[in-house]
Amino acid sequence: MAQLLLNQAKMRKIGRDLYAGLAKVSGFPWFIQVENTTRCNLACEMCEHNILSNKSQVMTFDQFKHIFDSVIKGNPFARIIPRLMLFDLTGIGESMMNKDFIKILGFLKSKGATVTFTTNATLLTDENSKEIIDTGVDVVFFSVDGASKETYEKIRVGANFEEVKENIRRFNELRVLSGKKKPKTIIRFLASSWNVHEMTDILDFAKETGVPTVTITNMNTSEDTAHLKADLKRFYEMKALTTEKAKRMGITADFGFITKKPMNECRRAFNSMYMTVHGQVLPCCFVNQGGEYDKIAGEHNLGNVFKQDMKTIWKSDKYKDFRKKIKNGQAPELCKDCYLFYPTKK
Repeated sequence: MAQLLLNQAKMRKIGRDLYAGLAKVSGFPWFIQVENTTRCNLACEMCEHNILSNKSQVMTFDQFKHIFDSVIKGNPFARIIPRLMLFDLTGIGESMMNKDFIKILGFLKSKGATVTFTTNATLLTDENSKEIIDTGVDVVFFSVDGASKETYEKIRVGANFEEVKENIRRFNELRVLSGKKKPKTIIRFLASSWNVHEMTDILDFAKETGVPTVTITNMNTSEDTAHLKADLKRFYEMKALTTEKAKRMGITADFGFITKKPMNECRRAFNSMYMTVHGQVLPCCFVNQGGEYDKIAGEHNLGNVFKQDMKTIWKSDKYKDFRKKIKNGQAPELCKDCYLFYPTKK
């Protein structure tokens, strides 16, 4: 069990170091995350979406293509080895509410990129599931924060537990029937005071829906959602039970970061870029999880891809200064509420 957890930690580190190394060699990040809409059909209590000023913004296909063209211009090596270019199409909204979303998936895969996205699975149908599978997308993450109807629907306000479970099961069934090996499917479980007791049960949900991997993260909270923070001792107790049960069931359980690390260990500042639906450039998606997303993205972004070339943004003095602070262990304004890393210097 300990060896399994060690191997998972090593793989995550290898991934972070790989993309940091690629960025250093090419002078441009290879991990690009794009928020393609702020629309969402749910009202989850812990989500920053609840206090967004604009909840109806959608990125068009042409806008996304502009971003892609800017990425390729900034990183010509990606034309040679496109498979190493990783696009994650996940943001503050539900991607399936963008009418161009599946078209964007297909476009990226036609260019040879590795593509992932997260969905709440409420809007999946046989028709769009087949379309998603046919694009060749690499990984689909399903956000499921409860293993029982009562807990799930308390957290995921507006969703129906039975429907979501069936949608995920059917998606995996259609993938098997298609004869395709992709996409890989993963359940994302955000542990909180409301659901930490169901960490072991989410493995049964995964088994019943044909999902081979579950990732569990201890929820990041702001002042407004502090009541949702799971007790750390309880989390570790459930983590041990979940790890042992996963091993017996043949399911991969990954827990990612649990406690904060020093700021200078952050690799996101050096290996990735995150773009909001408005084109604002941020270092990573965790900026939208610390509260005041609108304000922080609006006032402290590192540039705007709809107004500037992406390589110009990446090599700007503003971005260089940002990375220098991270390297020195300081917390730039964008990262003051980061739940993964803490500053070691002021």
